Amino acid sequence: MSGPADLLALLVEEVGRALPPGRALPDVLEVGCGDGTLTARLRDAHPGAALLATDASVRAVGLVAARGVPARVLDATAMDLSGAAYDVVVAGRLDALGDLDAVLPEVRRVLRGGGSLVGATGAGDAEAHRAALEGRFRRVSRTDVAGRVLLVAR
Repeated sequence: MSGPADLLALLVEEVGRALPPGRALPDVLEVGCGDGTLTARLRDAHPGAALLATDASVRAVGLVAARGVPARVLDATAMDLSGAAYDVVVAGRLDALGDLDAVLPEVRRVLRGGGSLVGATGAGDAEAHRAALEGRFRRVSRTDVAGRVLLVAR
């Protein structure tokens, strides 16, 4: 794989691998949806999943909602999701979410048992982010793609 489009494809593929087999409507939470590029790819690749896109930016949420995807403004350090639980949490930019020590406990709280976090980060942040994930998940894998790093935590 060689570029950003390849990283998006890999993120979408890893989300598909993380979806639980046999669940009629698996739930996917995207944290930090930005302009919705990844969101649209997720929606198209996994039409049987219930996708909720979130971002701290009102503008970003508006862009995603305009694409027809449920979206809400949400602080990743205090996810007010009314007790909802998700099979997969995906973050196309872990490095843009701020303090992972504040974000990751919230991710763990909203994940169903056996759920996965699929995220990408910059190469310079990868080892610190991987260490933060290893402290909270059983397994963490790393794949390097064109100066970015895909991390999958289960």
